[in-house]
Amino acid sequence: MLGVVIANDFSVSQHVQQLVTSSTQTNYSLQVLRCHRLDNAALQHVYRAIVIARLTYAASVWRGFIKASDRQRINSVMDRA
Repeated sequence: MLGVVIANDFSVSQHVQQLVTSSTQTNYSLQVLRCHRLDNAALQHVYRAIVIARLTYAASVWRGFIKASDRQRINSVMDRA
């Protein structure tokens, strides 16, 4: 319902994988915008508006089911902001 993927064993690894993949694709798009001379402040606003919002959407629902390895993957994506 919320767009969160939870497996039968209450694992959200697939959901985390989708988030990391879409964040990587967004990072590529931002690199293209940087090549077109969009300034760093604007790129940072776009990153926060898209990636951080996507990562934190419904996090209260799935955050408790996350494994340590998946938490590190999420944190590494968020640290890029």
